Amino acid sequence: MNFGSGHGCHYSEGSVSGLPGVDLNRNYPVDYGTEEGNSDPCAQNFAGSGPLSERETQAYSDFVSSHQSDLKFIINFHSFGNQFIWPMNGKSPNDLEQKAPGLLAIFRSISQKAPFPSGYGFGNSYEVLHQQIGGDADDYVTTKFGIPAVTAELGTESDYGSDHFSCNSNLQAFHVTNSNQYWVNYIFKTLPEISQALKNKPAKSESSSTSSSSERSDKYRYDYSSSSGSYIQHKMLDTNLEEENPQSNMHKGLE
Repeated sequence: MNFGSGHGCHYSEGSVSGLPGVDLNRNYPVDYGTEEGNSDPCAQNFAGSGPLSERETQAYSDFVSSHQSDLKFIINFHSFGNQFIWPMNGKSPNDLEQKAPGLLAIFRSISQKAPFPSGYGFGNSYEVLHQQIGGDADDYVTTKFGIPAVTAELGTESDYGSDHFSCNSNLQAFHVTNSNQYWVNYIFKTLPEISQALKNKPAKSESSSTSSSSERSDKYRYDYSSSSGSYIQHKMLDTNLEEENPQSNMHKGLE
């Protein structure tokens, strides 16, 4: 949906009427302004006059900054699509592992282990929506504050009215929230293990043009074990991605 001039939006220097406003989820500093069309004030995905130009995004950033030590995981709830979307949303291919080592494996483990409703999609915005979304809140929180952050698109199109934001009825709203409560509870239940895995994660790797091909750097991946009730850290070799502990009970889908 695009609120162009044909939908009552008129913009010229010094004259504004009918503008839809700023898409707050395009207003954060990371990869700001990289999405096609979001510099148009009449576009639904208008990114604003600059990063953190809006009071709402400033307030959100200030809140996360002041509560950084207390926040362990952030879920931004949107509608619709039945999708679990993780950073980095402005990139294809996804460079999350370079920006925040260890997080991609944790997100993938959640997608595989948590009881999501059937038909859910998983990945960053390009992998799920085929869109590269710059200025995203999750990308900003994850890279600036080191807090895992994801977006959940709740429900399907049939659950909502023509505006795509209001459920058709109270009963339908209950159905959407009730069917999604289980994976949310799963994340809360495993927060101690997620936090421990993040404490053990390796530092960001610095790329070097002088690195020899024979050099190897250590990488880690994490899998939630239902039998032990905890995340297990696995050390990997960058050269061939073999496990240094072949006896580990490792889920191959997290490679």
